[in-house]
Amino acid sequence: MGIVSIQGNNIKIASNQSYSIDPPFKDFVISVNDVTLKERMRVSSKDNLIWTYIGEQISGYTLSLRAQDMELYILIHHKFELEAAPTVRLQNDNIFVGIAYKPDLKRRLTLEGLMGQIEEMDVVPQFVNQNVLKQELELPTGKEILIGKGVASLKGSDAWIETFFSDETFHRGVNENNGVVDFTSEMVIPTVDKGTKIALYHASEPGEPGTDLKGNPILAEPVKDILIPFDPSVEYRTNVWYAMIPGRPLLVANKNSYLLRIIAVYEHHGDATYEKGNIYFTGDITIHGDVHDGVQIEALGKVMVKGNVFKSSILAAGSISVTGTILNATLSAGKPSMLASMFYKELFQLNKSFEILIAAMKKFSEMANNKGYEYGTLLNILIQVKHKKFFEEVTEFVQKLDKVKSGLPEYIQILKIRLSGFMNEERIALQKDEGQMKGISIYLQTAVERVEALSTQPCDIRFASASYSEIGTGGKVEVTGKGTIHCKIHTEKGIAYLIPSGKSHGDEIHIKGALYEA
Repeated sequence: MGIVSIQGNNIKIASNQSYSIDPPFKDFVISVNDVTLKERMRVSSKDNLIWTYIGEQISGYTLSLRAQDMELYILIHHKFELEAAPTVRLQNDNIFVGIAYKPDLKRRLTLEGLMGQIEEMDVVPQFVNQNVLKQELELPTGKEILIGKGVASLKGSDAWIETFFSDETFHRGVNENNGVVDFTSEMVIPTVDKGTKIALYHASEPGEPGTDLKGNPILAEPVKDILIPFDPSVEYRTNVWYAMIPGRPLLVANKNSYLLRIIAVYEHHGDATYEKGNIYFTGDITIHGDVHDGVQIEALGKVMVKGNVFKSSILAAGSISVTGTILNATLSAGKPSMLASMFYKELFQLNKSFEILIAAMKKFSEMANNKGYEYGTLLNILIQVKHKKFFEEVTEFVQKLDKVKSGLPEYIQILKIRLSGFMNEERIALQKDEGQMKGISIYLQTAVERVEALSTQPCDIRFASASYSEIGTGGKVEVTGKGTIHCKIHTEKGIAYLIPSGKSHGDEIHIKGALYEA
């Protein structure tokens, strides 16, 4: 029986017998008489066996970066660095060589050494909690410990608008002697006076960027701002909007912008007669009296008639309310009024054409940049050669506006003045630069959004009774009195007769919602 031992880097055999030995599997090599052992061979005490470690140095700890370099963990296995050494055993006539790792008592783990390793990982030392690291070095828990954390970015706040008004209308009922609410009571439209504070702008607050453990910046999530197009009915001063005219305040959300404006309420005192003329208005209309034969009333808002409606026509983008009877009349609610329906198609097309013209002009002016032409001259050439249709669209639209004698919204009037600069070559030549063109484009887009917003209003029709009339709405119909006789009724959301005596008599009803009779 022989003895095999490790002495330094030597493998010693204390026997006269020879033994078989295989090459080691990994991390170190054995040479026999200065020749690397590559296959099994027989060796004896006469042979010079040397082992050499070729594997990686094994640490007594593991450092791990996690969470996209925002967290650093350490797991300490031993207080010392480890060293590798072969192990040998003799079985029958075979020498078996293995490997073992043991603490190197000369190389104790230190705070300075670990911090050096951490810096080699490109971690900024200031982000490491050295007190926690030192405590883990002194009393290892055998668990992963968080020793470093980056600075997370802070989310900011989006801009928002605080309003000081309600845009909801309501009915003010009047109690009869028997305690029953009178459904013919007046509709109240909330209004504000000129100079009233109506809204407050709260600016967006950007977030704060963060930093990962390697010192790389982490951008904060972008915040959203609010676009409020200019409207002459309100004034903006130091983050506050004030009403410039008395009327009904309205805040309409449309895509990424908000429209804040005052819808003026036209108060017509007395009967609306043919002699006094038709009424077209860009806001709400209230008639304190009857609507006589032949009168046409059109509104971009709501219409309230505190009386009867005879052989006449009422068209509103919003709701229609009549406290009395409707006789041989036409009422239509929920469609843009004459002004809106007249302008929308042309506005939409003009807006698109203007955007195309600006893009084409940008390319054209870049090509002709060195030839000394002024902007207006180049614009004239481009329109005459490539965009004659645009010239025709502008001319036709402005001419259509000229036919409207009254009732044009102020923003349409301003737009008309700006577009008139494109009605002949002399005026086009006065255009100075791309900024002026973009200003008109923004005004066009604002006009389109305002006309679009007209179709979002509630559009119910409410009256006491009706005979031989045509009534159409995208909302519901409410009959507060004795019903309807021989009427044509079109409703998208149903019809309700609110008192027991209210009935339908010989009507032609086209209905998508429910028919309700009290």
